[in-house]
Amino acid sequence: MKKMIIVAATLSLGLTHFIAAAEPLSIEPGLWRDGGTIMINGQALTHSPEDDEDEECVSAEQAKDLRAAMASSYKDSGCEITSWDRAPGNKLEIGLACVNEEGKSKGKLSGVYTSTSYDLKGRLDGTHIHAGPYFLDMHMYGKRIGECH
Repeated sequence: MKKMIIVAATLSLGLTHFIAAAEPLSIEPGLWRDGGTIMINGQALTHSPEDDEDEECVSAEQAKDLRAAMASSYKDSGCEITSWDRAPGNKLEIGLACVNEEGKSKGKLSGVYTSTSYDLKGRLDGTHIHAGPYFLDMHMYGKRIGECH
């Protein structure tokens, strides 16, 4: 279960590293504040969104092809992006599949993005080798707050 929680935390902290389709989509490089809430089987893992907020400097290189940067960060957690669909109105849907020695999960995140912000919600359904079936409900958000220090 610990590794599945790490995967969920990776999702919440790594979302500034994504958003692309056939033509790479970029965001503005700079200092980003990310946050979110994660629930396992309806039980909150966080007390409030502010508990899990983090600031991260996104380099110009990372900002150029965010799908590639996101895929790279997920690889260490055993996760891969299985689909990446953009729609009019700055809408995005991402399919994910995760497999490691503790279990497997798959699901989708969807929401809206701009070059300076994102707001995504989704669910991963999985099976843990000891705890059995579970689901993760997530709400992830972030915005660019300035230049890197």
